[in-house]
Amino acid sequence: MQRNDYFHSLCSNDVGIFDLVASKAKKMGFEFSAFGMKLPFPLSMPRIVLQNNYLDSWNQRYAAQAYLGVDPTVRHGLRSDNLIVWDPEQFRDAGDLWEDANAHGLYHGLGVARRLENGTIGMLNLARGADPISVQEAQHVATEIALMTDMLVVTGSNALTELHVPESLASLSEREKEILRWTADGKTSSEIGQILHLSLATVNFHVNKMLVKLNAVNKTQAVVKALMLGML
Repeated sequence: MQRNDYFHSLCSNDVGIFDLVASKAKKMGFEFSAFGMKLPFPLSMPRIVLQNNYLDSWNQRYAAQAYLGVDPTVRHGLRSDNLIVWDPEQFRDAGDLWEDANAHGLYHGLGVARRLENGTIGMLNLARGADPISVQEAQHVATEIALMTDMLVVTGSNALTELHVPESLASLSEREKEILRWTADGKTSSEIGQILHLSLATVNFHVNKMLVKLNAVNKTQAVVKALMLGML
């Protein structure tokens, strides 16, 4: 199935998108599905959104032990889009995470991450309690998992970014983008005015408009947000 057809078939359904993915995963032989997404802002403490059909007892244990910070699958997803197949060796430095996961029926799993231009990163993990994942099976389901992850990241990012990062909907004029680019290069408003043959008042007028559009307190934050949101 082509990517666009796959997106349409799932997104047009009235059932929750994650529920559709979890249902499809079960047909592929995986009892559990878990999706996590990191939004681009705030940079100092990015918002993390998690959704899964794990046992409540495992979710409570995972949160109580702060396993998100040591989970090797999460670390992998933050730096790579390559498929990862769970291996006990990967969890060697993660404290009791692997033993705890096993105790809650999680023995075998694989996952893949996707990242968008606006800085959003999402990862889907599929897991089960029995039957190890062979190399052949991992290769067979890799494309399917990638498609599901793409769909979850794109649709989830659109909804959550609009809710939590409304400035992502801002539309910058070409002049505003031009001024932001020169600002990113370290130019002052006065220098930008000379380069673009604009008065200082005109440059500051555009800067003030950008600060409002991007919900930024200064030019530096405006540049960072514009870059992270793929506006420049």
